[in-house]
Amino acid sequence: MGKILIVDDEAIASRALSKLLSHAGHDAVCVGDANHALNYLNAMRADLVVLDVMMPGMSGIELLRLMRDHPNLAGQRVVMWSADDNPATVSEARRLGAVGFLVKAKVQWPELRKHIDACLSAPAESSAAGLWDTTR
Repeated sequence: MGKILIVDDEAIASRALSKLLSHAGHDAVCVGDANHALNYLNAMRADLVVLDVMMPGMSGIELLRLMRDHPNLAGQRVVMWSADDNPATVSEARRLGAVGFLVKAKVQWPELRKHIDACLSAPAESSAAGLWDTTR
């Protein structure tokens, strides 16, 4: 399966997601902020980054913007994972090349697993169809 980096300052949410992904056969690693994520990504490549939007310090959108400007990280597959489904935030994530945007409170485990698997199989440089309908 895939190596997935979970970037979320909410330890309970990231640990729960990590356990679910690990049980599905993925190698999931959690970090609590953007700086740790950058350090990890500069040292190791992830197949997918699950990136929270609202974090102290640097937001997930700011981190995604930095990644897109970094030559070694520009093509990194990223799916946004947030409680914030503000249309402007979703639009900016899409513009920056995220392959999906999942709203924490609106997605159940079977659907989340399906989305993660689709993100892993989507081309890194394109937005995966069907992963943007998070407003149900």
